[in-house]
Amino acid sequence: MKTRAVALVVVTLLSFTIPAVADEGRDFVTAFSAAVNGKSKSVWEAFLSPASRACLAGPGKEMLERAFASDTRVNVPPDSKVWVTRIGGTDALMGEGMLSYGDRPTHYFQIDLGPPGRATSSLIRYGRLQNGRWQYVVGCPTTAGMAQAKVTEKARTAADAEARIRAKNLPPALVAEIRRLVADGKIMAATQSVANATGAELAIARGIVRTFENQPAGR
Repeated sequence: MKTRAVALVVVTLLSFTIPAVADEGRDFVTAFSAAVNGKSKSVWEAFLSPASRACLAGPGKEMLERAFASDTRVNVPPDSKVWVTRIGGTDALMGEGMLSYGDRPTHYFQIDLGPPGRATSSLIRYGRLQNGRWQYVVGCPTTAGMAQAKVTEKARTAADAEARIRAKNLPPALVAEIRRLVADGKIMAATQSVANATGAELAIARGIVRTFENQPAGR
């Protein structure tokens, strides 16, 4: 099948400039959506590349568990806008040194979430086209990566605990607004509302909003 001509735009990844193609890789997004929206770990694992999947049985299990939790935190519409960049054999990969890639990704995807033209956030993911089929590539943590992950997790746990305390002390009207915005998928708007109302830095406000995500409305 001939490759459809598309407009090229320039995006910056890491420290170099590379061309990105809009709306190519639709099959990857469809497969990624199916792998994460059902919240099934076995389905998610089946979409992983062989080396990424093997990492689950080794020292990277804990980190990949967090990757699964992160991927399934939100629903990914199969028709999400996607920007695709082909990765060269010598191009730098994210987290190299902290992560190893037994299966080298062939493509970099930016999947925009939210209504068309009004994306509220984006997912950055790696994929690998192998024998005409897409595989999801997740880096496996190195020894240095595991050590750094423990430090990061400790800081995240402390920050999440602080966010839960702050969330309990928010005015009812602000809580109602946060819940409404989160339900509408407007995470950045909810974060900005918390920041404006409390004077908290955006990173802290985002942590507070996160406590309301995937939480029953009555809680």
